[in-house]
Amino acid sequence: MTLPGTPEQPAQGGWQPSPQPQYGPPAAPPPGYPIPPAAPTKKRSAGKTVLIVVAAVVVLCCGGVVIAAATSGNKTNNTSGAATPATTAAGAQPPATQDATTQAATTQAAMTQAATTQAAPPPTSQAAAQPKQIIKVSGNGIKKTAMFTTGAEWTLVYSYDCSKFGSSGNFQVFEYDDSGAPQDVLVNELDKKGNDSVPQHADAGQHYLQVNSECSWTITVMG
Repeated sequence: MTLPGTPEQPAQGGWQPSPQPQYGPPAAPPPGYPIPPAAPTKKRSAGKTVLIVVAAVVVLCCGGVVIAAATSGNKTNNTSGAATPATTAAGAQPPATQDATTQAATTQAAMTQAATTQAAPPPTSQAAAQPKQIIKVSGNGIKKTAMFTTGAEWTLVYSYDCSKFGSSGNFQVFEYDDSGAPQDVLVNELDKKGNDSVPQHADAGQHYLQVNSECSWTITVMG
């Protein structure tokens, strides 16, 4: 029995060319003929899929690290290039900035020194004029001085001692101008001893003095 679709066998007794294959949809198997199983489909191994995914993740991570490192390197180079101070002509770098503690200590020391240091007084352009001795006379009893000349400001300095009498004594000093006219009574005391000074103001010109005393005395005109 010949199945449908099976090529016919050549007749016995001579050569015949092989029949040409005919293309078309495969003929359905006859009723009751078992259907051959379909060829199994190759399935990709789950282990290989996981490896591929892991490899892809690793590649992406490595690429991100490389990009981040390159960007960070560029920023570091730019920052270091901008922050590096220029060297001086001698090739020396400027000193490093002091830390906060050192700066605070330096500031405190400067404030303390400024508070304790007193400003020196400004130098005077000219020393104050010191009075000069114009005339000096010593004696006892009644006596006149020689004529002397003063400026507007002058001072009579005197002292007397009457202790040798055992009691108080008189001491008087009179001022006269160059014409002999009395001008002022400079001293009039009654005591055992004494000393003092009498300033004169707006009294320029020529003068002489007369002393009346029984005691020992000394007078000096300064101006």
